[in-house]
Amino acid sequence: EINVVATMSSGKSTLINALLGQQLMPAANEATTATIVKIIDTDQDNFSAIACDESGQVVTKLDNVTLEDMQALNADEKVSTIEIKGKIPRVSSVGMKLVLVDTPGPNNSRDKSHEEMTYKMIADSDKSLVLYVMNGQQLGINDDKILLDYVCKSMKGGGKKARERFIFAVNKMDTFKPDPQYEGPKCITKALDNVKSCLEDREIYSPNIFPVCSLPALQKRAGFQGLCAFDITYFKEMCKYYDAMHFEKYYKYNNLPLTVRNHLNDLIGQASSDDDKLEFHTGIVSIEQAIAQYINKYARTTKVFCLER
Repeated sequence: EINVVATMSSGKSTLINALLGQQLMPAANEATTATIVKIIDTDQDNFSAIACDESGQVVTKLDNVTLEDMQALNADEKVSTIEIKGKIPRVSSVGMKLVLVDTPGPNNSRDKSHEEMTYKMIADSDKSLVLYVMNGQQLGINDDKILLDYVCKSMKGGGKKARERFIFAVNKMDTFKPDPQYEGPKCITKALDNVKSCLEDREIYSPNIFPVCSLPALQKRAGFQGLCAFDITYFKEMCKYYDAMHFEKYYKYNNLPLTVRNHLNDLIGQASSDDDKLEFHTGIVSIEQAIAQYINKYARTTKVFCLER
């Protein structure tokens, strides 16, 4: 399982949609996730869904679930959990069943058990990977501080595996200034340094920090279906003039091994046009590589060990 956690307005749903390559999860600049959603990676081309109430009874089944269906299910107070099956196309998980778990933020849960589930999942340090989505524009707000304090407490004493288990995605980085001479709080490197300092102040050293622009990534992958092209057009122009907008290159903030970095460079080199390189520049591919790295290093090893026992 990859548990995706965040406080409100972090862009978490947009980031999940970017991982899926299409608009499926409701996304807005307000509270939008009110249920626990599990997305199970399968070979089927469409997404099917089963929605259940808090007792586990099936409320409804959908064979070809859409964004509009998800909006309706999310608004239905009878629905507590939704299980979706479909392709998670760009994360390699051969021999493993990958599951994306979208949880309501602790400040956005209509069900107390959802909040408890989020904290329990974070505390299970030997279990699933955690993708913590942070709003680059709202670093340090109170709700984020409370959740981050709990995450850091869970990471302490867990060693290297605990550090690698948590991926910090700093979202909406395309809204920051790329000019390296600009040293104010709205500068890209200044924002990332602030995140690193924030984690190190909590005794989390060498954290895995990945800058990402999830909306341009989604627009590139979804082919602008139902999306305004402004963000990706602006991002494309900025990438032409500023290397600082190439978010796959911020290796000093994460711990991707050299083999993965070389693989990323090879993939970028194989891109036939600047348009094809945009997907890498958004930072979304780097996050997927980090997820695959964790799966290969820990999840598959654990599975083989259990089979041998």
